[in-house]
Amino acid sequence: MLLYNAVALYAPSLAIASLTDIPIGVSICITSLLSAVYISLGGAKAGIHTSAVQMLVIFVAMSAIIVISLNEIGISKAYSNVINGRRLILDDLCVAQNDVSCHKFKIFSFRINPTIRHSAWSLLIGGCGNIIALFGANQISIQKYMAMPTLKSAQRTALLNIICNTIILVLYVTVGLLMYAHYHDCDPKLLNKNDIFSRYVMDVMPKGKGAVGLFAAAIYSAGISTLSATFTSISSIMINDVWGVIRERNKMPALEVQQVKNAMRILPIILSFVSIGLAFGCAQFKGIILQASFIVFGAIGGPVLGSFVVGMFIPRVKGAAAVVGLLSSVMISFGVSIGATILKVRPVSLELGQCSNRTTTVFDESSIGTVTSTPLPYDLDRIFAVSYQYYSVIAVITNVIVSLSVQIVLDWFSKPTDTPTQQMTPLELTSSLLLDEQHDPLKPREDTLA
Repeated sequence: MLLYNAVALYAPSLAIASLTDIPIGVSICITSLLSAVYISLGGAKAGIHTSAVQMLVIFVAMSAIIVISLNEIGISKAYSNVINGRRLILDDLCVAQNDVSCHKFKIFSFRINPTIRHSAWSLLIGGCGNIIALFGANQISIQKYMAMPTLKSAQRTALLNIICNTIILVLYVTVGLLMYAHYHDCDPKLLNKNDIFSRYVMDVMPKGKGAVGLFAAAIYSAGISTLSATFTSISSIMINDVWGVIRERNKMPALEVQQVKNAMRILPIILSFVSIGLAFGCAQFKGIILQASFIVFGAIGGPVLGSFVVGMFIPRVKGAAAVVGLLSSVMISFGVSIGATILKVRPVSLELGQCSNRTTTVFDESSIGTVTSTPLPYDLDRIFAVSYQYYSVIAVITNVIVSLSVQIVLDWFSKPTDTPTQQMTPLELTSSLLLDEQHDPLKPREDTLA
């Protein structure tokens, strides 16, 4: 959660720094301390109330950006630009006829290739793994479920995420298509690809007061909402599962209510400084922030989800084997993600027109969604080129296989060397009695059947 916190802190700070003259370092410090202070003063209740307001701000801001963009570009022009640029994958018949007015298009790519970053399979299989890890095996989510008064209310809360996430994803994808429709014939050259959204807002939003501020509020709301929830979650873990357990094992009295309150006020401030340090490290990551967040979800959330799966569905696996499975899945998922970073796995760029000649370049449609990487002998780099959407699934499968395998081996080694006499045949039982030199034939053995 601390690693994901770094991404959640860096993203809004970068947006604010690109919109204003505030240096990104100052923005990171202000953002982290601000979220920590109101959680420290108001507790979890403050986090819940502000998260609701922040979600409303995000909906309003994204909807406003879409309406203003459509008014600026025009619905028909935006649609034709997207279709001409093949950002919606056209139907094969439309491509063959080179008919840009053809309205048949495919939303998904069904190519069976694990290196395709966003195919139907990566989103369906890998996306399910990410979502289950986030909403079914994540401390923040489970803590919120446990705060609900009944099981039914917790289930309704989880199901409500389907509606909210569907709406917000439709808004995000729509904004992405509108961004392409605006820049389709002039590629904005940016030092950091993550600045594209901020640049788009500056170019499209009205120059009057409040327009850019609304966008900044939406970005800040998304970041601070995550930070505050994470600070609350980690603080409760440290109090209950670390401090409380240590006191219990040392036979100290249980924590008093006031001690818990004081700790919940101090820990968010401490965690904010830890997050600031990690966010400065995240600033060195030149890739796409969304990809970085999914790497964290998959590489860390996946192994935890794997432990949940093992614990719920494979009761044969005991503690030692479960720990080995967890550590193995962490090593595998981190190895793949770190290897992808070292080998510079990057998506193939889909060219835009150059500002000088105002023409749109033609690209091979089969390259959509593919990635490039530093080549290794025997194409070993393809192992690390697997889509980051699959990280959580890889971690779960590794955890289950290793845990079960280790448990089978441990069970085999723990088998008793002597067969219990209750399971012996009469011939085996007689032979064992004759070979036992310490056995008195006039005294019945305790382990024999009457």
